[in-house]
Amino acid sequence: MKNQLKPLITIITVCYNAALTLEQTIRSVIYQTYDNIEYIIIDGGSDDGTQGIISKYDDNIAYWISEPDDGIYDAMNKGLSAGNGDYYYFLGADDVLIDSCIIERIITENSFNNCFDVIYGKVVYDNNKMFISSLGLKSLVLNTLHHQSALYSKSFFNNFKYDQKYKVIADYELTLRVFTGKYSCLKIDELIAMCSSGGISSTSNDIVNYIDAYKIRASYVNNVINIILLIIGVANSVYKNKMQCKCINIKTIL
Repeated sequence: MKNQLKPLITIITVCYNAALTLEQTIRSVIYQTYDNIEYIIIDGGSDDGTQGIISKYDDNIAYWISEPDDGIYDAMNKGLSAGNGDYYYFLGADDVLIDSCIIERIITENSFNNCFDVIYGKVVYDNNKMFISSLGLKSLVLNTLHHQSALYSKSFFNNFKYDQKYKVIADYELTLRVFTGKYSCLKIDELIAMCSSGGISSTSNDIVNYIDAYKIRASYVNNVINIILLIIGVANSVYKNKMQCKCINIKTIL
């Protein structure tokens, strides 16, 4: 039976050869003051000592497995299948929860109740840049709901699994589902996690990501609008790259 006062929060970390960073991620979860957390780790068959680190905290981990997978979203789907929580949260193997009380604050200090499908806030990167998640028209162009800033209700995943053919932005479909669907959302003024600035999305090709976003959007908007959004996205990527080149040139001159 669902505990209305203390919902079970399932936190999922997927990893592969994450021995350098995983321990701090684990510690940020298991030392939370909130006492109704189910922690799941899905390892892709690491060969760098990652399993040894996980085993060290075996008593604090509800479920973990180490086996080859078909990429990050396959591993995330495995985590969803293994979980029992009322809400699900994904924490990268090189990310940490912002402090030991953050989950408790989300539950107790933000008018939280189990009627919300999505609860979202902010994250900060290790280069001090902040990502403030939002939902709006911009969500149709790119992902405005950072994965590490959001908790999703269990019911949200009843008819959803990550599409493994998208290697980098399959989680963008979650944002589209939230924005275009009739879901109840709670935006909170909380910094939830510190994230690595060197994640998979930061090293991927922007143009390829916008094309993948176009394919994902096909189920949510009509084709004319989708083409316009693709053009906007690609133009934004080109402009951003030009501005980065200008900054590099200026620094070189100085």
